[in-house]
Amino acid sequence: MKMTDTDLREFLLEGFTLRELVNGEFDASQIELETGECVDAAIEEAIATKCEGNQLAEYEIEEAYEEMLRDIYEDVDICGGKYSSARALKLVDPIMYKESMSNFVDNKVADGDWVEVGGDYYVCEG
Repeated sequence: MKMTDTDLREFLLEGFTLRELVNGEFDASQIELETGECVDAAIEEAIATKCEGNQLAEYEIEEAYEEMLRDIYEDVDICGGKYSSARALKLVDPIMYKESMSNFVDNKVADGDWVEVGGDYYVCEG
């Protein structure tokens, strides 16, 4: 099927979620652009457009992780003081904290809540 660049952009933006675009969950082999340009460039542009405003800052990722920890684990008592489980883990074992946060991020991507594009993470909508 021949399409113009504009038609393809609209088709990609309206017909697919960010997750579907990133994971290639459609068959682009039947699409031919009238200009002869690469379909991959249009896909990358659609991904960039869908990512606008949805990028997670590093602190937002850490906040989501710490919220998950607080939801699962109660505050901990250390020498009579109460501390959030997230803060305690971060201070007592920073390596485990980072590894566990990395697993949390991987799970968010695997579950389809977030998507990774070029090393950055984005919230999946729709």
